[in-house]
Amino acid sequence: MIILFIRKAPVLDASVSDHSTYSFEKHYESLLAKNYTWMFGDYRKKVEEYTSLFQDLGIYPNPCNKAIDLGCGSGFQSVALAMLGFEVLSIDLNKTLLDELKGNSRNHKITTIQANLLDFARYAMDSELIICMGDTLSHLDSFGEIERLFSNVLENLRKKGKFLISFRDYSMELLGLDRIIPVQNDDNKIMTTFLEYTENSVFVHDMIYMKEHHGWKLYKSYYKKLRITSIWIKEQFKKLGFEIIHHETLTGFVYILAQKK
Repeated sequence: MIILFIRKAPVLDASVSDHSTYSFEKHYESLLAKNYTWMFGDYRKKVEEYTSLFQDLGIYPNPCNKAIDLGCGSGFQSVALAMLGFEVLSIDLNKTLLDELKGNSRNHKITTIQANLLDFARYAMDSELIICMGDTLSHLDSFGEIERLFSNVLENLRKKGKFLISFRDYSMELLGLDRIIPVQNDDNKIMTTFLEYTENSVFVHDMIYMKEHHGWKLYKSYYKKLRITSIWIKEQFKKLGFEIIHHETLTGFVYILAQKK
């Protein structure tokens, strides 16, 4: 018989009315950061995947060779860009993830900064490429913040500079048991996510069972994501004057590559 020892969760009441009390920063600090890379599997394999993606998109350094990675996490994309010859400025709020990136990038030209990605212009180089990948955009507090970010990106890109984003399109609401999503597992850890929808947000409830000395123990936490859609993103790019040069969906993520005119 398996006995589950339940750890007191950071949030006791999962009702929608209380969701505003918990931020993605706290979620990452309490649960996700130390499990982030494990969720995705082998680190080097992820770097190789993104290296291939960038090559397929025609992303190579020009004489400027400066790139910015917004919400870099543990650095899959940053390391891939550095391997292609870019000098990368990697920005994230979470120190644990940045420390992991540093440990994986000692032989590459990568500078890490712990900061809010909305403030990236304070540290920005004259960049030919800015990326914001994973599901980072949905972590922002409002659609207005996404608009502000896009505007700042446009201002800080060189002429003909490129902006690459990826995100999950949350326009279609999952229903019933489809809201329960297996994420990752091994002999000592099992991760599952449960999604809860409101009109403009998705509340992501992460649950990780860890095998410990006395049995399995449950760790849980949640955070809010914005319900971003491809249509809305493309509207913002058009409004700002970006030229969309590539748009595709791969493994559940929408990828859009835009260029400053």
